Amino acid sequence: ASMPTAPYALLHRRSAGRLTNGPASAAAFGGLAVISVSLVALGVLTASAGHTKAGAVLSANAVEANDTCANGFPADFVWGLGTAAYQIEGGWNATNRSPSIWDVFSHTKGAVAGGDTGDVADDVIHRWRDDIALMSELGLKHYRFSLSWSRMMSWDGHSMVPNEPGIAWYSDFLDGLLEAGITAHVTLYHWDLPQALHEHRGGWHTPDNERILTEFEAYATLAFERLGSRVATWFTFNEPWTFTVSGYSAGNHAPGCVPAQAGRGPCAGGDVTPYVVSTNVLNAHARAVAVYRTRFAATLGGRISITLNCEFARPLTNSAADAAAAERALQFWLGWGVRPPLGG
Repeated sequence: ASMPTAPYALLHRRSAGRLTNGPASAAAFGGLAVISVSLVALGVLTASAGHTKAGAVLSANAVEANDTCANGFPADFVWGLGTAAYQIEGGWNATNRSPSIWDVFSHTKGAVAGGDTGDVADDVIHRWRDDIALMSELGLKHYRFSLSWSRMMSWDGHSMVPNEPGIAWYSDFLDGLLEAGITAHVTLYHWDLPQALHEHRGGWHTPDNERILTEFEAYATLAFERLGSRVATWFTFNEPWTFTVSGYSAGNHAPGCVPAQAGRGPCAGGDVTPYVVSTNVLNAHARAVAVYRTRFAATLGGRISITLNCEFARPLTNSAADAAAAERALQFWLGWGVRPPLGG
């Protein structure tokens, strides 16, 4: 079945070969069967562009047998748990937090099953001490969570400015993790753009939007300055593919844009919108990485990267057509996000 999304549809049209999936659970789209793989890239995306050939392929054929999970995980592999701000925090207006696109989307009738919202969620905003105690009880040593941009900063009518109550909450939470011996790994953006930036600064959907890049750089800088001494790893964005396609093409994630909206509203770019969004997001990632490396890395000693997801594809047969189809699928899933940071 074809999907009403630009990248999905394009992948469907271009993939003439056949793909197969392994025993893992799979998602089928555009006539292709693919394995779901989530990637958290650390050292990979901290490499310089010169370390990667522009024509490098992404297929699994390049992986040596002794590098696969079948032979065990590396000794320094990091095991932990991860969450997202809007999914767990609650406290929708606590600490002077302002609405994000997910607040607006989840309160739109029919947008979310059952009418569920993140207004209360897991109420971490009030129960965080108990949550840290539970983490300690589990023996957890690494915890990844995201900051809510709408809690860290507030809209003053012209731009986003620091929101001290929200910053103080995250500072207390990080201190609590540190006291419990839990290493913090922090994501700057897990899909929850401040609604004010979506409406008044062009959001991610405006082509070559310098305004949103400037806002994200200021937000990242604030986070590094105020919280960075207690963060081991920063992630600029969580799964850009997901919020780019689901939010700005399929319309089933915030802000709910679909190609049929072309010609009206803030998401009027039609099929082009996901590519515009992706370009802005990758440029924002570059801005944040540059700031961290030039101003903070030497003193804070942390790392910065990006989280990418990939529905992994393998050729159904050894034919050239099937191999090319698998490679195209990987390029549309993973190459879209990984090749620009590595190769420019």
